[in-house]
Amino acid sequence: MDPVIVVGILGIVGFFGLVLWLNQWSTGEADRFKEALEQTARNLGVDEWAVRERDRHSPVRRTASLETVVEGVHLSIESFVYESGDATSRRALITAKGKTPKGIRFSEGVLAESPIEGDEVWTAAVMNEKARLAVLDAVAQGFHLSCGEIEAGISLGTNADSMTFMARTAIEVAKHLRLKWTIEQNLLRNSQQASSQVVRRKNLSLLLQHFPDSVEAKEAAKEAYLSQDVGIALMAALIVGADGKNIVRRCAAIHLEEACELFGNYEDNPDLVYGMLEGVKRNYHGTSYRALKLLVGRGYGLSHKEMADLLARTHGELRTLVLQRMRILADPATESALLALGLEEDDPDLLLMIMTLGEVGTVRSVEELSPFAEMVFGSIVKRAALSAIDAIQSRVKGAEAGLLSLATPRGGQLSVAQSGSINVRKVRT
Repeated sequence: MDPVIVVGILGIVGFFGLVLWLNQWSTGEADRFKEALEQTARNLGVDEWAVRERDRHSPVRRTASLETVVEGVHLSIESFVYESGDATSRRALITAKGKTPKGIRFSEGVLAESPIEGDEVWTAAVMNEKARLAVLDAVAQGFHLSCGEIEAGISLGTNADSMTFMARTAIEVAKHLRLKWTIEQNLLRNSQQASSQVVRRKNLSLLLQHFPDSVEAKEAAKEAYLSQDVGIALMAALIVGADGKNIVRRCAAIHLEEACELFGNYEDNPDLVYGMLEGVKRNYHGTSYRALKLLVGRGYGLSHKEMADLLARTHGELRTLVLQRMRILADPATESALLALGLEEDDPDLLLMIMTLGEVGTVRSVEELSPFAEMVFGSIVKRAALSAIDAIQSRVKGAEAGLLSLATPRGGQLSVAQSGSINVRKVRT
């Protein structure tokens, strides 16, 4: 027989033999892993467990898993066989599921200071001192918290003792990450007992912010409203009521950002509003801009002089809010401030200014409005100006009434004489 053919046959036989041997080796590994899983279950002292085996596509060719419940914690250990070229490796994913929070960041520095991310109220409540230490210990061993689970993906081989040790670590952490009391009770306990000042403050802040009507928040607020921490003091003072009146006013005036955060829940509190108004009167810029928008937008009152001063200093969204408020108040004392704006035709606030002048204006406003009323084309600005002038004329009484004589301009335009009287000038077409 041709030597080449012989070599070819031997090569084919050898290849299939190698494949068969690898398959048998892999099957043997899977069997040994299943045995290790069962031994792990016995080591953990559980009476019921399930070991499953199933095939998967490349690169994960075969898996086996243990699923059981230990001390109320759902435990899963799953084996993955990876094939990459000539190399085959096996890894185990150990997962313990309790009522664990989602999205906890797991670096030691973050946990030691503030483990808050995602559902921060729940997370802060469950992360008491014992839970924090348990998590740090587990992280040091390769575990991490993800999607409400404590898990680790590690190379364990078929060692039941290693699996048992890691499984117990995961179970211990999952046990700690469960509420033993209500969220309010947990937040209060953590705010009093946590060793980290940052953690204590975070728990107290969340308690006062999210559960202000709870017994726990009212208890904590009795002392917290005297805190040097402005944010804490302000929230607590709002809860204690009359005793915290002066603190609310003082803190809100000085620390407007903190006051703005609480405004949505306490906008009917007169002391908070008073303090914020005092704060914005001191400074119309910087951090008070947000406070101004909240107060003016809700209609909380600056005097007409303060509104006029504010109108001259601001622009954009805040100026629009001020104009809207002026139109609602319809105070004639604001006319001078409106006329001083000198808005051009393309200004987005022009229409609002014209309509506001129609509510508060006098003969002086007619002179300001007439150029817009004399526009050739029938734009919305022209119609608004004509309407405003008509409103002013109908409102003017006494000596000023003789200065105004308005006819509906059909085929003509309005013109204003130096005396302030209005005439109709025909337009040649």
